[in-house]
Amino acid sequence: MINRTHVWFAAFVLIVFAGGLAAGVALDRSVWRGGRAFAGPGAPGGGFRGGDRGQGGPSRGEGRGTGDGPAAEMFVRELDNQLALTPEQEKQITDVINASRPQMRALQEEASKRFAAEQQALHDAIVKVLTPEQAKKFEEMPRGPFGFRRGGRGR
Repeated sequence: MINRTHVWFAAFVLIVFAGGLAAGVALDRSVWRGGRAFAGPGAPGGGFRGGDRGQGGPSRGEGRGTGDGPAAEMFVRELDNQLALTPEQEKQITDVINASRPQMRALQEEASKRFAAEQQALHDAIVKVLTPEQAKKFEEMPRGPFGFRRGGRGR
């Protein structure tokens, strides 16, 4: 039976997948194929590839934060490459993307919070099953990606 938790988890997974896909496309276009996806100030169509920065790329943390800018531009550029958009279509698509950002961001934040709550509930349920000694060891186990506990040995 599908409940609201499953729906939110599926939405969260879909959002994370879409973000990973967009990052993969960006890296593919910019790094591995020598594209100029991360155009910066003073670099019309150029980018942070040395010349204007004196380095091989943007410094750590640059271009991060709100998520506005290059990702939408790169997506529209890719659509244009594949579909031969008119300038008006490019503008309209950019406007649609920009208009959807607040809702997408809110969905992502809510899904993330719900995922963390479900993960904590799972953790608490596991601890209830364990003896005090096992629970102590469980708490000391290292956490892997997404906070899940990892064992120290293979299966």
